[in-house]
Amino acid sequence: MTNYQGCKAKLLNTILENKSTSALSKRMGFHFDKVRRWQNGSKQLRWNEFCDLCDSTKKPLSESLASTFGLIFKSKKQINKIVYHLKTFSQVKSVSCLCETLGISKAALQRYINGESYPDVEFVLAMMDLRPGFLNEFVECFTKKEISATQSMISLPWAGAVANAASLKKHLSLPEHSSSWIAGFLRISESQVNEVIKLMESLGLIERRGPHFAPTLSRTIGLQSAHQSVDFARYLKYWLKVASARYDTKDGIPKNVTGSPNNGGFRIFASSEESAARVSEIINSAEQAIHDLLVQDKNEKVDVRVFLFQHFSMQDF
Repeated sequence: MTNYQGCKAKLLNTILENKSTSALSKRMGFHFDKVRRWQNGSKQLRWNEFCDLCDSTKKPLSESLASTFGLIFKSKKQINKIVYHLKTFSQVKSVSCLCETLGISKAALQRYINGESYPDVEFVLAMMDLRPGFLNEFVECFTKKEISATQSMISLPWAGAVANAASLKKHLSLPEHSSSWIAGFLRISESQVNEVIKLMESLGLIERRGPHFAPTLSRTIGLQSAHQSVDFARYLKYWLKVASARYDTKDGIPKNVTGSPNNGGFRIFASSEESAARVSEIINSAEQAIHDLLVQDKNEKVDVRVFLFQHFSMQDF
């Protein structure tokens, strides 16, 4: 079992470093050395207090959460309601299972989700740990000396598409790398392509091989890879806009601009708790199967696809 108390202590030590705990207590408006009591474990550290502590010590909590989960927060209130967001990342299939797994009542969990009360930081860490790798990534991002949600390949929503388009047979048949060809193929600007190429090269994800760029061994393409900030809103907005253009025709017949066999659609359905859990299993299994297939694909790359997986309960709204 993960030692969440030890994990919390590690985060606290990272935040406090050599700072005076008594001075921090006064700065945060406490009349006693509350920060020291958090540190020695004699006082619970609530999530909202953890957020305040991060602000006071200039520790970029929002960037760490963005880098790990792709959650872009615009206000402190949104960060405080972290349990609401983490619930959507959990692989637990229902609220009942979530409560049972975490050892908490439904009423208490609902208060945390609504932001009506705040759980201990250890509880939030346990929520992160329900999705393999997320807790480790969060701790690693948070404890790094310098982090920036913008210095990440996937912080540019078209990065994955540019990386794959550069490896297409048609592009590789050109005399040399062409940002304008990739821009035309993806229907984005040439400056956007150049921005991705520059960033990927600086991160060691691609390198020059002859007249073209080629992926390095360290390159990872995926929306949930370590140290990558995922701005899902921008990513979905861009690709949904492209998909919408297919259907915006005078005769109502979808227009396939690239000529590739694209398919799209969505389903809204009523179901029992058991069926909903099974649907989630199928979607997760399909996503993993697609990932495994693409990783093992050693054939010549001639096509670029975008897969959007969105599955949620209407009760969440």
